[in-house]
Amino acid sequence: SVTDIANGKIGTISNGATYDSDLGISFDGLDDQITLGSITSTDPLSLSANTGDSMTFDIWMNATSGGDSYQRIIDKSNGGSAANGWAIFRPSSNVLEGFDLYMCGRQLFTTGNIISYNFSEWVNIVVTCDVINSANNFNSNGYVNGSFIRNDSRTSALLSDPTTTTNAAIGTWNHSTGREF
Repeated sequence: SVTDIANGKIGTISNGATYDSDLGISFDGLDDQITLGSITSTDPLSLSANTGDSMTFDIWMNATSGGDSYQRIIDKSNGGSAANGWAIFRPSSNVLEGFDLYMCGRQLFTTGNIISYNFSEWVNIVVTCDVINSANNFNSNGYVNGSFIRNDSRTSALLSDPTTTTNAAIGTWNHSTGREF
């Protein structure tokens, strides 16, 4: 198991995910994952989309070519397009197309194909997302290895509430097979 130092959330490593020599966790892209269990509305991982809320996602990854499209780096949802939650994923498996942030059925951020990193190289990805007002106006910024990549402002009414209780996982789409990182 692994434990979140800040909030004490315990994750269960399964299907062969292993600690690697870089002190990270290796996923084989087939079925490896860390399950985080049920995330209720009071859990810090639930997130919310209320006016004035801000979210920051900070991820270190070392991607390789191949595997599923829409590979989930982290997913707290119960359906496609991060229904009833949120997800960060790589949209394509064989090109360095970047990463996307979805919340409750809506895309809030995409790098598109404007970022530069290499397969088999550690990369730090950061996405900040601010909820501007109750009409669901979102302003997001993306960074790779400390360099600003782009701003992505969207007006997208969410299709549900991200605080809905759902399961969460690292390295997979937690509610179905496929989409493994």
